Amino acid sequence: MFGSLKGKWVVENVISFYEPLIKPQVFAKHFWWSNINLGNFKGVGRGMGGDESLANLYKLKEFDLSKCNGINKLKTARDMVEPKVSKHIFKMAFKQSQKSLMEVFDSV
Repeated sequence: MFGSLKGKWVVENVISFYEPLIKPQVFAKHFWWSNINLGNFKGVGRGMGGDESLANLYKLKEFDLSKCNGINKLKTARDMVEPKVSKHIFKMAFKQSQKSLMEVFDSV
């Protein structure tokens, strides 16, 4: 399915109680499937520490959902990937330096 995809992709899920059909990479208390090596990332917890108020989650996740409507904001904020983990994955996906902006457009 993903074999013909020319881009980079990452799929995330919490660690399940059952053995996954496809072996994932595991870090930050999540399963990760990707066509890139995500490397090792240690030292990140969920960071909630018992205070799961929306204000605290907005601060921890560095994202504010207050202007969004029609969603469960608490559940959505709790389900977000932590910013440090997201930044690590982004860096791993693009760790080769970009020589020119045109190379990015030519590869799309």
